[in-house]
Amino acid sequence: MFDLDRHFDLGDLAELRPSLAARAGEHTTDRRQIDGLLLIATELATNAIRHGGGRGRLQLWHRGTTLYCRVTDAGPGLTRTDIGRVRPEPTATGGRGLWLCRRLARLLYVHAGPGRVGTTITAIIASEQPDGRRTPPSPAPASLAAALAERTRELLGTSQYLCARAAAATAAAAEICRRRPRRRIEPRPL
Repeated sequence: MFDLDRHFDLGDLAELRPSLAARAGEHTTDRRQIDGLLLIATELATNAIRHGGGRGRLQLWHRGTTLYCRVTDAGPGLTRTDIGRVRPEPTATGGRGLWLCRRLARLLYVHAGPGRVGTTITAIIASEQPDGRRTPPSPAPASLAAALAERTRELLGTSQYLCARAAAATAAAAEICRRRPRRRIEPRPL
């Protein structure tokens, strides 16, 4: 399903670019498309490391000559999914990465995880025609829907697991309170 599916952290960042370039080169000869992919993937992976918990997961796949790049992290999640739509001021100290990704990608989907935990960003990078126009992206493959369904199942499983753990902890605390004799607390004189 994926041409590349890799978990990464800061130590893996330098190795991502050559792996991506090699995989993308198997599906397109458009150098600008590959360069765009490398820049987008590096920006998204760097953001995942910097803002998303120090690690993430990168997935690359293709449909025809259109490349899809998804980066997922488990950080605090974005509060705004429209981030990067407006060009940052020249004096701004940050905020250029997602703006640049939006400029290079044909489409960029930003999805905050349930309860604002984790962020998934999917970039669609279309090849350019000889006259400089971008080809429209291929329709989202059925595998994208399957991948989203799988991720949803993973998150639901995690959520159900956490709810079950919380319920077990609550039941254990209630049992401890039930067994422990109640003591009356007398006020102490000042």
